[in-house]
Amino acid sequence: MTSGPNTVLFDMGGVLFTYSPARRLTYISEMCGIPESEVKVGIFDT
Repeated sequence: MTSGPNTVLFDMGGVLFTYSPARRLTYISEMCGIPESEVKVGIFDT
């Protein structure tokens, strides 16, 4: 059996905090160690 995810990102589109796509992209990229281009395709372009 595999372990579950170590990170879950839940975004309510600015309901809980000011939403800044560019700032969010940079943060996710830095925290996950994934290039911004991959994060953009996997999250923001879906």
